[in-house]
Amino acid sequence: MDLSDLSDLPPFHDRIGTNYAPLAVEVAQIRQLLISPRSEIERIDHEIAQLEARRLRLSAYVSAHETLLAPIRQLPLDIIREIFIACMPKDQNAVMSAQEAPLLLGRICSSWRAIALSTPRLWSSIHIAEPHDTIPQHVREGCLQLVKTWLARSGGLPLSISFHRFTSSGPSPFFDTIESFAPRWKHISLSGQTRIQLTRADVPMLQSIEILDYAGGDDPPETHDFFCGVGVRKISIGTHLDPIRLALPLSQLTSLSLNRPLDPYSVLPRTWNLSSSTALNILAQCHSLRDCAISLSSGADETVDVPSSVELPLLASLRVSVRVRGESGFWQNDPLDRLLLPKLSSFALTGYCRGFVGVPFPTLLSTATKLKNVEIETMLFSKETLGTFMGILPPRVQRLVVRQNIIGPSAPILVDRDFLRLLTQPSEAVDGPGTRFIFPALDTIELVYAAAFSDQELLHFIRARMEIHRLHRIRVKFDRYVEDDILPELQSFIDEFGLDVSIEYRLSRDTYNPRDGLPNRFRAGYM
Repeated sequence: MDLSDLSDLPPFHDRIGTNYAPLAVEVAQIRQLLISPRSEIERIDHEIAQLEARRLRLSAYVSAHETLLAPIRQLPLDIIREIFIACMPKDQNAVMSAQEAPLLLGRICSSWRAIALSTPRLWSSIHIAEPHDTIPQHVREGCLQLVKTWLARSGGLPLSISFHRFTSSGPSPFFDTIESFAPRWKHISLSGQTRIQLTRADVPMLQSIEILDYAGGDDPPETHDFFCGVGVRKISIGTHLDPIRLALPLSQLTSLSLNRPLDPYSVLPRTWNLSSSTALNILAQCHSLRDCAISLSSGADETVDVPSSVELPLLASLRVSVRVRGESGFWQNDPLDRLLLPKLSSFALTGYCRGFVGVPFPTLLSTATKLKNVEIETMLFSKETLGTFMGILPPRVQRLVVRQNIIGPSAPILVDRDFLRLLTQPSEAVDGPGTRFIFPALDTIELVYAAAFSDQELLHFIRARMEIHRLHRIRVKFDRYVEDDILPELQSFIDEFGLDVSIEYRLSRDTYNPRDGLPNRFRAGYM
């Protein structure tokens, strides 16, 4: 059949596209009309199949040879090694998973495997999660052998190791293996109640120590001598170690974390007794400190003598976690308020405290003139003290994060329209000529489950702040459903100034289900 034959109007052209039902004689005519074009379609399909098969053969031929021309095949080995090293995680130790580097790099081809196995830097960090006791023995033995092989590939390089143990029942062959490499420890992180029988002489390369859970808390202080290596600069300990009884090298530390809990909202154990007074005395010995995080179990301790003031000239980041129940007047004359931190740029105050009175650390914060990043949780404030707290912060604050760790009807309402008004109206508390606003340099705001205002009030707030100082990022997470979609109203700020906006609500509303009361109430789209 020639394609030109189809250019004429078909016999039934006036019926095509209608609901017309052809008569029996017309059905026969239509079938006769389709014989030739159907045959032509089959012939064309056959030609297409032949061409596609030929194309596949040619493509396979070209691809097979093009792989030989791949640029990575021309790279020197040292460049490939650097690429492999760049594949390693930056914020954690490498995981023993075939889906991640470095194990994944050895599964691509034999040449890559040879390069990976001959690059010790790929194997100088490892995170070891000891298998549960319920895991089959052959799997546990395989994991242990992998640890030994992994560390053997690291050559003589300093090691970064993190070890997590789920139970504390008896000795651990995994930790015994790790301990045999102690002379090459550079960074060590332990979680899982494992006793450490090492001295400073056993860990000559050690620079940072993190122990989140430990079974040796009742050991004499001298058994923890390994903390005092001359190279140790960073220490992070959990609540099973007493910082008072430990011989910590405080004068040489640049980073100190006293109780870094696995759960930031977990209750402090009774064995953890760190008052503000004791914390101040510890910090008074940390002249080189640049980063600090502490968890307080109580405020001022009248039985502990404290200095009138403590200056830490290099401290740039301070995180204070308060987890106290039933203590009244926690903030009154708190010893930590005697800290002088001229270089403090980041401050966080988290946790909860019932019965608090006053504003936390008014002198410390009002004198920290270089403070730029502030993170707080509402459970440490009343509405009045929150407003006062905001007023004492230095005007150079650029990033403000307010979180609320309790949601629902019982959650306090602190970050409401009055809070927004505080950030958008001229402040009488700010000294200087002309009209001034609180935090005139503020460019990042995060309100996480602390927002108790409407969508329209949020829109008005963003517009007002954009006039004061251009915002870079605003993130609001509501504990409610969406009222108004305000993103279209903010599109001009997004397009013109690159404003990063993130507004989150509850995922879905409750919906009416006409099948309620029936056995299969979730049938047919009512989920």
